[in-house]
Amino acid sequence: MELIQQYSSSEESDEESLNRNVTDIPLNQELENHPVTLEIFSEKHHTTMSQSWGTILLSVWRAPPLAKTKLKQACHRVLEQLPAIAQNYKVEPLYNETFRGYSQTPIHISYSLPLFINNRDSNLAKQILSEETKRLKIPSSLVHQEAVDKSNPLSSILQKNPKKVVRLKFDKKMLLLPGDRGFNNQIYLCARIQQTPDTREFFQAIDDGILRRLFAECDVEAFGTKTKGLEHISILKGRVITKPFSEESLKQLSEQLEQIDLSDLLGDINVDLDRIELDTGASTTEVQARLFT
Repeated sequence: MELIQQYSSSEESDEESLNRNVTDIPLNQELENHPVTLEIFSEKHHTTMSQSWGTILLSVWRAPPLAKTKLKQACHRVLEQLPAIAQNYKVEPLYNETFRGYSQTPIHISYSLPLFINNRDSNLAKQILSEETKRLKIPSSLVHQEAVDKSNPLSSILQKNPKKVVRLKFDKKMLLLPGDRGFNNQIYLCARIQQTPDTREFFQAIDDGILRRLFAECDVEAFGTKTKGLEHISILKGRVITKPFSEESLKQLSEQLEQIDLSDLLGDINVDLDRIELDTGASTTEVQARLFT
């Protein structure tokens, strides 16, 4: 019953709840004057995208209900302490897979930049994913039995033989990241993956195996930049209402976000992953490989 009570029975959506009571906060003048910039794509990029299969190497995280509740509470805390976010951006939760604004890809951890793989190499890319996932050496400390979802009475029946998963944990602090190139009107509030020697070894193994072969054997173009050590799961998206944050404003907010300790909400959440996939977006075709057979 305790778990059920943590879910609100209100008809108010998560989006309405997160955006409520933030419109009366005075605008920061610097943000108000910051111009919207438009990214002009070259003909090369247009040609690349039209002849390529756009994808990301990722693992979908099927967050249990209690984890989603804690993520929502964490988002509320951040937005209360950093009101400029919801004042300048319409925020949309990504942690709730049934949310009406839900994109085609559920919440996930990305192992790569957005990639454009030439259409003629799509089958080779699928083969590489299958072969290299089987070869992955996963540190034993990350291997666990999938936890039973105690809020779902059927879980104990359906999970009599729980499968193996890679278990990651969240850091006690969040990240605020801008949208990728061409999407500068968006920002993302992200739960950062806790970095340990074993998690770094796991991520490096994916780089050295799957991604190395994709770049070596397929015609691949990466879109954007990726910073090692910032592996994360985006849990909230903001779409600009007034003006997007300037680089300096985003830096200041990120520094303030660093001071918000969320360990009481994020610390005991298990991020259990059982497969790696090449995202196919709206397509119903699944291109994935299980981490354990």
